Amino acid sequence: QRVRAKVGGGVKHLLACTRCIRSGKVMKAA
Repeated sequence: QRVRAKVGGGVKHLLACTRCIRSGKVMKAA
């Protein structure tokens, strides 16, 4: 799913699975 994620101090739109987000690989942008 497309999510706004914090990557390297910037916010990017990228494809991430819910499991990856919950496992902490992807920081969800507030």
